[in-house]
Amino acid sequence: MTMNKEFIESRIDELKSNRDVGPEGLSIKQIRDRQIKQRFTADEADFISILANSVGVQRAVLSNALFIDAVINMLAEDPELCDEVMAKWSRNGGQKIDFFDEIYARSEAGQPIDGECCSVQFPQSLRISVRSGS
Repeated sequence: MTMNKEFIESRIDELKSNRDVGPEGLSIKQIRDRQIKQRFTADEADFISILANSVGVQRAVLSNALFIDAVINMLAEDPELCDEVMAKWSRNGGQKIDFFDEIYARSEAGQPIDGECCSVQFPQSLRISVRSGS
């Protein structure tokens, strides 16, 4: 089983377990005023419905898990885009979302390190000189 499939399955399980009130999906605490409307051709919608029924979830739950997985892959494969998006997210006051760790886990760059950069001066006795040969 690939990491992507494991992530999708765990996301579906999480969304299914959030069933506090009404249909499975985001918990009441996570529901916001904003929604992303996804549009599909009739054939795509029918196919996604069959797939969702086959794995035992609602189409919206499957769509959410697959969409978030695609976002993770896109950002993991493009470090410059990831840095740009994360910087904008931070500037806008965005908080860490649970799937951020998965982006860095799939990325070759790995998790960014928090800290400060500073210049370090070594004593002259520890410095080496490099001479070019003539």
